[in-house]
Amino acid sequence: VRNELMEKNVPMIAMTALAMQGDEEKALEAGCNDYIAKPINTKVFLEKVSGYLGLGKDRGKPVVERRAGARKRVLVVDDVRTNVKVLRSMLPEEVYEVLEAYSGEEALAVTRREIPDVIFLDIMMPDLDGYEVTKKLKEDSFTRDIPIVMVTALDGTDERVKGLEAGAEDVLVKPVNRIEVMARARSMVRLGEFQRQLNIRSQAAEHFTFGDGEEAAETISEIPRSVLIVEDNRQDMDLMKRYLDQGNYIVNTVESGAEAMDLMKEVPVDLVLLDILLPDMDGFEVLAGIKEDKDLQHIQVVIVTALDDLENRVRGINLGADDYLIKPIHEREFAARIEVLLRKKGYIDQLRASYQEAVHSATKDGLTGLYNHAYFMRFLDLELKRAQRHDYPVSLVMIDIDDFKDYNTRYGHLVGDVVIKEVGKVLTHSFREIDLIARYGGDEFSVVLPYCCEEESSKVVERVQRAVSEHSFPDNENLSAGIVGVSIGFASYPGDAQTAEDLLQKADTGLFADKERRKGLRERGAAGKAG
Repeated sequence: VRNELMEKNVPMIAMTALAMQGDEEKALEAGCNDYIAKPINTKVFLEKVSGYLGLGKDRGKPVVERRAGARKRVLVVDDVRTNVKVLRSMLPEEVYEVLEAYSGEEALAVTRREIPDVIFLDIMMPDLDGYEVTKKLKEDSFTRDIPIVMVTALDGTDERVKGLEAGAEDVLVKPVNRIEVMARARSMVRLGEFQRQLNIRSQAAEHFTFGDGEEAAETISEIPRSVLIVEDNRQDMDLMKRYLDQGNYIVNTVESGAEAMDLMKEVPVDLVLLDILLPDMDGFEVLAGIKEDKDLQHIQVVIVTALDDLENRVRGINLGADDYLIKPIHEREFAARIEVLLRKKGYIDQLRASYQEAVHSATKDGLTGLYNHAYFMRFLDLELKRAQRHDYPVSLVMIDIDDFKDYNTRYGHLVGDVVIKEVGKVLTHSFREIDLIARYGGDEFSVVLPYCCEEESSKVVERVQRAVSEHSFPDNENLSAGIVGVSIGFASYPGDAQTAEDLLQKADTGLFADKERRKGLRERGAAGKAG
């Protein structure tokens, strides 16, 4: 049937009421995308079907087709080819480029040659096992930032702990579930992006400062991390608190979801250990509240539950949980997983700190607090070199305030400074944390967007122009909402340009065209009012 289909990309799900060992592998080898055994679990069935139909959270939104260069590279390592094929089938090819390796030595060679975004690594292999491969990759400065998810058929705590202690960021137990694999892939790719961006910004800062930024990183790592336990079972709470008391943690405890939400808004929290069954709101409601709050969304959340079933794990992951633990909790696994997540939170904190605070006065613009022109040029050069090496897109956005000279002429330079400063604030809230925003000069700004292709950039332009036009300027009657506007031009690597110079020129050309277009609209609007 697959060979006769006019649309060979149509998803196919095999279903059977007589499930036998090996049936799933046979179905996937025959060309099916997934497999469901009867009796049907309604939630799992709907999640799988919705995933292939593009429904779920993004229902009704247009699907953006990714260019090949925008795909994330995933290396799947297993000495059993069927296992590789099963994992490959779970990763959508429009999102991921899947690389394969069938031994530990081959995994090392492919990793150093291709630099994948994430590695799914089998533990039991005939030459080098997964533990040895992980240790070698983590000891190599060239590959140590690549997140590793170990995959094992041994469903034991010792194997999971050994994998985490070897340096892996996560461990999955076979048979793996498609939704869980995709969730882990997204999470690990994101972690890798934070790690790489932190490294790039450290290198850019080194160009302007003495030292290499390692001292600051060490200082941050020495700060006690704050952990919140949300658990209404006193025995379980005391057990987790006793485990945490052995490390460098500040521990708070609450017994309800409402108390947890209130406390997180009052004191800094790095990680939450969140029980699902709570007396008021359940853990899933608390999790949703954390991830929807822009001030709390970077807190690492670990779902803790006695319900050892896939449905609850998948639900937690889909809501944004960073990990889960099944009761009774094993001390070594608990410590290893907490360490991995706090390391991730440390990367995020350092990345945010590098944006919010001056690395050095030479890198910052005094009026807006954004990076200055010199730092921007250095960062763009490093980012493009990294993009060329790792094969991902980068977009450059140039932004200019419309008719800026009029503000200085009519109201004075102090008002002009207010306009520049406020537009800078709007931009800060309009882009992602991994994007770099700079004051290019005068009333012009520049933004570097890693992992962003042309289609995504066009959406950014509309969002930013709307945000500026709707912004209310404080304590200034001459600058009401709708008065200030911006023109924007953008260009993307590799589609529009290959070098920083060409990228800037292309974005400038787009900026000039947008200024002319917007000027014409304003003139026609003024003429219409006069008439």
